[in-house]
Amino acid sequence: MPENIVESGDHDHRSVLASVGKDGRRKRLYVAIVGGFWYRLRVAVAIVLIAFYIAAPLITINGLPMIRIDIPNRQYIMFGHIFWPHDFFYFLLLFLTAVIGTVALVSLLGRVFCGWICPHNVFLEMVYRPIERLFEGPAHRHRLNDRRGLTTQQRLRRLGKWAAYTLVSGALANTATALFTGTDAFLYGLIIDPIEHPAAATFFLFTFAGILGNFVWFREQMCTIICPYGRLQSALLDSESLIVGYDHRRGEPRGKPSVETGDCIDCYRCVEVCPTGIDIRNGTQMECIQCSACIDACNQVMQRLERPINLISYTSENTLAGKPRRLVRPRTALYGVVLCILIVVSSVLIVNRPLLQMTRLRDGNQGTVIRDAEGNRFVAGSTSIAMVNKTWQDRRAEVLYDEDSPATVVSRHDILEIPANSRSEHSFNVRVPLEAFQGRYHETVIRLSVVPDPHTLAPAPNAFPERGCVMSESHAEDQSQPKKPRRLNLWPWVPVIVIGAAVIPNTMKIMNAQRYPAHTVEDRPWEASRGFDEERDARVAFADAGLILSAQLGRSQQGLRLHLNGDDDIIASDLYDLRLHCYRPNDPQADRLIAWDDPTQALDLSDLRAGLWVFTLTGYLDGTPIRHTLRAHAGVVGAR
Repeated sequence: MPENIVESGDHDHRSVLASVGKDGRRKRLYVAIVGGFWYRLRVAVAIVLIAFYIAAPLITINGLPMIRIDIPNRQYIMFGHIFWPHDFFYFLLLFLTAVIGTVALVSLLGRVFCGWICPHNVFLEMVYRPIERLFEGPAHRHRLNDRRGLTTQQRLRRLGKWAAYTLVSGALANTATALFTGTDAFLYGLIIDPIEHPAAATFFLFTFAGILGNFVWFREQMCTIICPYGRLQSALLDSESLIVGYDHRRGEPRGKPSVETGDCIDCYRCVEVCPTGIDIRNGTQMECIQCSACIDACNQVMQRLERPINLISYTSENTLAGKPRRLVRPRTALYGVVLCILIVVSSVLIVNRPLLQMTRLRDGNQGTVIRDAEGNRFVAGSTSIAMVNKTWQDRRAEVLYDEDSPATVVSRHDILEIPANSRSEHSFNVRVPLEAFQGRYHETVIRLSVVPDPHTLAPAPNAFPERGCVMSESHAEDQSQPKKPRRLNLWPWVPVIVIGAAVIPNTMKIMNAQRYPAHTVEDRPWEASRGFDEERDARVAFADAGLILSAQLGRSQQGLRLHLNGDDDIIASDLYDLRLHCYRPNDPQADRLIAWDDPTQALDLSDLRAGLWVFTLTGYLDGTPIRHTLRAHAGVVGAR
């Protein structure tokens, strides 16, 4: 961490998580939602990802689901292609490609996966967090309600929130279950049939409980405690990787807007919007998921203060230190070359993988010596062959008999049926004359012809007196077999409607504006004479919010008082973290900073010295930073 970064507060961010209090207990985070360029971009990405997740079990390709993890049948269906346990080698290649791709992505773009693509953060920030705001209100109001206690109306709203949580969690659990069991396990395309599909119902219950507990209670602890992928990415960052960083050279020293300091006014807005509760001004931290929420929050504050934006931005440690950033360097070049090689090799092998595969099964029978009616002795036994058809058409294999071989191969059927996208087993009886043996073994080749292309199956060694057969591959397409008709699958549209109803209206509301528009306050200077008989007011109108900041001056014992007029509900619930900076021109010794803890009560300033004072009020109105300035004279009681 650079030396001139001033750490915020007394929290030990290097050894204690931001979501843990001083007593070691979990500190609940009330995360505010803030709009902006990066938030709108994240919403667009999230809509695409959520739509893909919901549609994955519904889309069929050539009669097969687009994605299915069929554990009982030991199949993995991806984009209409079935992968079997024999194809485990391809998954190893894909896994290695994903590992190298992760390393390359982190070296260039940092933890972009965590903040933008990770399902945990996509659903939490774009589905569950907007639902919470819809029912509980902004984060500061939610915090205030929890401290004061809930009214009857607030309890009803919280009940509605839990009902929405339950519906959305059920929809997500439905989709997860369909990825493993298919849509046929659901009654009317929505409810799982526990009688016919007990395993699917059990899986749904565990998935539903896990989703609800994770997104409603566990939340940021998944990123900071459980997830190993985030820690791996944090360890892979270097000084050139893209990070969300705070420009300490421009922001420090921190101070109020009226003081000649850096651009950071220490408003803590970047902390309030962080989903893991960290202060990005303390430098790069393991808990940062690079979601860009602090960038949008800080840019809004800078725009209201008419200062340059991107005090917090996507940058790198070298850029923050004033050094040029290099995108192409030996590390990224090496990762890129290896990644390209793996992608090409994996693609070629997957495209050219055997679509018809035959494997000799291990037999316990070692053969029996028999004698026929003529007195000839034979070694007789049986063997089995497993055939896997990875194509979309049914295939047939014809048994070919080699007249030059002394062995006799007998099958129950001369034509073996190999159903599409399935595994089948077939048995063969083999009889070999005893005099044909040279030692303990005799090589016997079983020849099959896969219609329409003939293939000679290569022999494979075995202790049995004949040899099993393994077919290499076949790309023949049997056009005579009709394709399975596509079935229109209308599985659950209700989850789509539930998630859409929860996300889209509130998301559009946040994207367009907050509950109250950005306040453009006219600074109306008012100066009263030092002596006066009647009460007079100096006012600054919060026109958009219906509020008036008033300074009452009079000859009473109360002297100068500052108070707010307007909507009592807004003053009581939407105004928070108010700070009043009082100072006199050309008199720095008189500066005072007062915390206005209860905005419903007037602020007594009767102890101020006589003369012109400037009052600067800062705080938040429904999550929007406000700053208003008022000038007034403090008079001497009884003076003319």
